[in-house]
Amino acid sequence: MDSQDKMDDYKLVQSIGRGAYGYVYLYRRLSDGRLVVIKQLPMESISPEECEDVLHLFSQLVLGMQHIHESNILHRDIKSNNILLDKSHRIVKIGDFGISKILSRHSQPSS
Repeated sequence: MDSQDKMDDYKLVQSIGRGAYGYVYLYRRLSDGRLVVIKQLPMESISPEECEDVLHLFSQLVLGMQHIHESNILHRDIKSNNILLDKSHRIVKIGDFGISKILSRHSQPSS
């Protein structure tokens, strides 16, 4: 979801299941048909401090992935086991580049 999107901008496709912290759904963005997965968390289960902590960690992950992509590297194996935290649990590190791919500056990304 983009920061300006609202749930009205999406149509529910199907319920995927229940995770440890909430329900997971497949939605279609109405503007372009793009499929996205959205996890719905019960708000009362997350304190404002926990929410700030999660946003801090997630922003580090996003910036790390941006840096990797700007360096023409595709990680190709992002999953929870490859997202590491330092001892303080405040600094995110991305690990396991075993199947990553280095792109030439002239190659076009494809899926």
